[in-house]
Amino acid sequence: MTTYLYYTDAFGFCQDVLENPIKLWYTSYRKTS
Repeated sequence: MTTYLYYTDAFGFCQDVLENPIKLWYTSYRKTS
């Protein structure tokens, strides 16, 4: 159970890391265009 929680936390963390740059790039892209 501990490993399961660890993997879900790592997955959520990776999702945040991947999503945030895309959101930042998208917002900055919309501002410039």
